[in-house]
Amino acid sequence: NPDTTKVVVTIKGHVDTLTFNGKNQSVHGFDFASSNEAYTLDFVNFTGDSVATGKDAKQFTMELADTNFKNVSVNYTNVEFNVKNGNLVILPKPVTLTVANVSKTYGDKDPELTYTVEGLVKIDTVQDELKDVTLKRKSGEDVGEYSITASVKGKSNPNYVVSTTKGVFKINPDTTKIVVTIKGHVDTVEYDGKKHTVHGFDFSSDCSSYSIDLVSFGGDSVVS
Repeated sequence: NPDTTKVVVTIKGHVDTLTFNGKNQSVHGFDFASSNEAYTLDFVNFTGDSVATGKDAKQFTMELADTNFKNVSVNYTNVEFNVKNGNLVILPKPVTLTVANVSKTYGDKDPELTYTVEGLVKIDTVQDELKDVTLKRKSGEDVGEYSITASVKGKSNPNYVVSTTKGVFKINPDTTKIVVTIKGHVDTVEYDGKKHTVHGFDFSSDCSSYSIDLVSFGGDSVVS
């Protein structure tokens, strides 16, 4: 007669955690354990697919179920299958975005802001790129150094964890020669025994952006 003692079979699908590499990755197989050492995997008919395959950074399951396993031994008639699904977890790949340092001469237009990314993978031989990257420099037009920061929308790049390195935007002094002409005011009056005064001067520059506001005057533009 068959053995009617309850046999508990535990199926544990394999699990693995990998990092996104732009290619399909898989985990397959399962572990078999039985409460009766005499009851082996040879007595089981498995009709499922013990593979979890994926490319993007997320979790993929094998979709194992009790119904995938059937006892085919006539010697054991009371077999229970407890199945724990297997899965593959693909983690986002760390990459580093470095903002390039740039410079300009005072008064010029800003050059294009650029960046490089280290760690991106190739997908089907095509180099991957980050999406929705925004570069912005600290405002200011005087000579000096200003930081350039990068912001990256994580939802647009789910396969990567992006760390950023700031860049420096440098504004250099304008070394072009500027000629400033100062003409003191003049006046001619007829003597009348009273004090007369003329004061002030006219300012002109051959550079439209160079104004009198950029000049320190320490004299006295008055004659009496």
